[in-house]
Amino acid sequence: EHADGLTQTMQEQEDRLSQLDGELRFMKENVSRLEDNIRDRDTEIASLSGKAIECAAEAEELLEQLSFSQRKQARSGDVQKRGLEEAITREREAREQLKTARREKATSDIALGSSKEWLHSLPEEMSRLRAQVHQLQKEGADKEVTIVHLNKQVTQDKEDINGLNIALDPKQQELKLVSLYYHGSASRSTHLLRLTLNASMERHRH
Repeated sequence: EHADGLTQTMQEQEDRLSQLDGELRFMKENVSRLEDNIRDRDTEIASLSGKAIECAAEAEELLEQLSFSQRKQARSGDVQKRGLEEAITREREAREQLKTARREKATSDIALGSSKEWLHSLPEEMSRLRAQVHQLQKEGADKEVTIVHLNKQVTQDKEDINGLNIALDPKQQELKLVSLYYHGSASRSTHLLRLTLNASMERHRH
């Protein structure tokens, strides 16, 4: 009965060792998974930071284009005014060249129509550029919010890993103590069996 009790105790200790070993593996897998998540989020943060920089550069470029379009519009208006004044002056001073002047005026009228058409389409182009700038600024702001959220998530994951590491320490200590107890029990059981066998052999001799 004593041997059966020792066998049962040893089996229970082996079962406990197996259970603790399984828990240890599970915690290590959780730690590894969280570390992988942190690396993935670090990569995503780096990518989003690069995209935010690109969006800011693109917005700056669009603003420069808008300023250039405004300057070009002002210069075009001056050119048109000078052309009309010169056409009127030529018509007044050179009636003998009326035919030539009319051709020149027709040419000027065509140019004026094209310029007016371009001037008519310019506000729409400027509005489109402003909308693009606004959209890029909004996307940049959204990415900054995402980066802040991911940074908070990374911090939380690191805190979770620290918590798991703290939880692992007592489990490992418990596993070590159970292992020492298991080996000590096995040694005592072997010694007891030897003493019992020797005593039995002595009785048979007598």
